[in-house]
Amino acid sequence: MRKRRTIEDMQALALSKHGRCISSGLKNVHSKLKWQCSEGHEWETKAYHVCQGHWCPYCSRNVSERICRKFFETIFGESFPKSRPKWLMGQAGKPLELDGYCEKLSLAFEYNGIQHYKTSRIFHTARNLEGQKRSDALKREICAENHVMLIEVPHEIGFECMTGYILAECRKKGVALPAHIPTIDFRNFDVYSTNKERADEMRDIVKKKGGAFLTGRYINCRTKHVWQCEKGHIWATTPRHIKQGKWCPRCAIIKMRERLKGKRRKTSIQSIC
Repeated sequence: MRKRRTIEDMQALALSKHGRCISSGLKNVHSKLKWQCSEGHEWETKAYHVCQGHWCPYCSRNVSERICRKFFETIFGESFPKSRPKWLMGQAGKPLELDGYCEKLSLAFEYNGIQHYKTSRIFHTARNLEGQKRSDALKREICAENHVMLIEVPHEIGFECMTGYILAECRKKGVALPAHIPTIDFRNFDVYSTNKERADEMRDIVKKKGGAFLTGRYINCRTKHVWQCEKGHIWATTPRHIKQGKWCPRCAIIKMRERLKGKRRKTSIQSIC
């Protein structure tokens, strides 16, 4: 018998995504709960959807796109960076962007969020939706003219089904597939890290203090990361606090005790005199 999910399970699941489950009770996995992501966005959705790998709708455009990119890169063993090829020129005279493009394979992908299909209070109006559809159609047309196979992945495709969907679309369009397709578990993808520049920035700050950034990768400014001072003390705090000039709490306590000792010693000498 499958174990019944509890609110503690949901809180642990949210924590694994660097967020929070704000609700205090759970009837069943089809109950709507309130959630908060690491960027502070709040929304309501069923526990079941979060268990299936879905997360913040405000952040999901970028995260889902990164997960989709990981699928393509894992399947084909090649990089699929965001790209604005010079040949993909839009109506405004500027290059359009592809979510992922491997020039070597003449293969590109677009992860189409909800804004590609209908209006949403999060994204845009009906007028903008028409513009989005025209842009999508133009991308298809120009990619075909330049012999680039464009695979479009709708947001409705669950991550657990994404490998099968990508392979089916590639076969349909005659894309040559590798002889060996690895088994892919999207839960192993590291897609919640932010850019390398921020991690490097934190390393530079702590290096000047003689310390080390032990977490290694930057998540966001609100999540606690692990640090080490020049004395070897290890603690967890947010990058925001480090950038504000705060440092090792243990060293701060030691310094405070030394100051108090100094004051007591001075008071003791003055009383003798």
